[in-house]
Amino acid sequence: MLTVMCMMFTSCEKDATTSDEPGDNPFLGTWVSTEYDDYSVKFTATKWTMMDEGENALSGTYTYSGNTATLTVKESIYEEVNIGEQATAKVSGKTLTIYYEDGDVEEFTKGGDEPEPGDNLFLGTWYATEYYDVTVDFTATKWALKEEGYAFLSGTYTYNGKNATLTVTEAYDEDVIGEKCTATISGNTLTLTDPDGDTMEFSKDDDPPPPPPGGAQVRFIKAEAYPEITIMAIDDEEDELVRHDFGESAGTSPYFDVPAGYLYPNIYYVPDGKWYYCFSDPYNFKAGHKYSIVCDTDDEDYFVFSVTDDGTFKSGKRTQIPVNSNIEKKVLKAITLKR
Repeated sequence: MLTVMCMMFTSCEKDATTSDEPGDNPFLGTWVSTEYDDYSVKFTATKWTMMDEGENALSGTYTYSGNTATLTVKESIYEEVNIGEQATAKVSGKTLTIYYEDGDVEEFTKGGDEPEPGDNLFLGTWYATEYYDVTVDFTATKWALKEEGYAFLSGTYTYNGKNATLTVTEAYDEDVIGEKCTATISGNTLTLTDPDGDTMEFSKDDDPPPPPPGGAQVRFIKAEAYPEITIMAIDDEEDELVRHDFGESAGTSPYFDVPAGYLYPNIYYVPDGKWYYCFSDPYNFKAGHKYSIVCDTDDEDYFVFSVTDDGTFKSGKRTQIPVNSNIEKKVLKAITLKR
C-alpha cells in the first residue's frame, strides 16, 4: 500500500463491477444532456453525479456489466427523487440513456475527440479537486505528487492511451519505493488509484483551485497522562477559540476549525490554577492547513510544546466551535513549568 499517498486519499466505495480488461468501463467521463442546457452526468470508477446548472442535483454509486449500469441514488435535491431509488443506464456508441423508476427517460451524449494514437494525455500539471495546493505533475517519462510545490512521491511511468502505470522511485517512506499505482483519464479528470484501491482525483484546469474558506484546523495532543495539565486551548488574545479537556488522561483531540493567522496555543496548569501560553510569540496558522499542538516533557521533566503542520485538508469538512470570552485568564508569557 502506498502509505504516504493514502494518508491524503479519500477511501472510495468499491461497489463497481468491472470486467477483466482495464479501461473498458464505457460510462466513465462526462455526458451532456441532448435536451437541456447546463445539465450533465459524470461517472468516475464507482460514483455518478448529475449536475443541474452547476449544482450537484443527484449523485450516488453504480455497478455495471457491459453497456448497462444500475444507478443508486445517495443524495438528491429533488423532492420527487428519494434516497435509495435506482435507475438503469445504457450506453450505445456516444449516447447514454437513463431510465428512471417513474418512467422518465433522459438522453446524454459524449462529446470531444478521441486522442490520436501516441498522444500523451498525461503531460502537464493536474490539480487535486478535494485538496488545496496538491498537484501531480507529468513530464515525458516522470511523475511527481506534490504539496505546496514540494514532491513527496515521485517516479517513472508508462502509458497507453488514457491509462498509465506509475512506479514509485522516491518517497518519504522507503517501504513504498518500487510499488505501483495506476492513473486513468476521463474527460478533464485524472484519477490516481493506489494498490489498496484508494483514489484521488485531479483536474486539468488552467488555474489551481482557491484555498478552502474558513481558515485552518488544529488538534491537541497530550503525549502522556500528566495530571498537571488538563486542558489545551487556542485563542487570539481577545477570545478563546477552541479547547479540549483531557482531564488527567493522555490522548488526541479531533481537529477543530480556527481562523488562519497568528494565534496563541495555551494550557491550563493545575498546580497553581492558571492558564499559560505555550510560546512567547503567536504561531502563524496557514489557511487550508491542519496542525497538531503537542504537549510533552523533556529529559529534565520540564513541559515542552511544539506545533506540527499535518498538511492540507478538504474544504467544507471542518467543525465549527463557539467562541468563549475568557481570555483574561491567560498569562501573556512563555512558560517554564516542571512536573
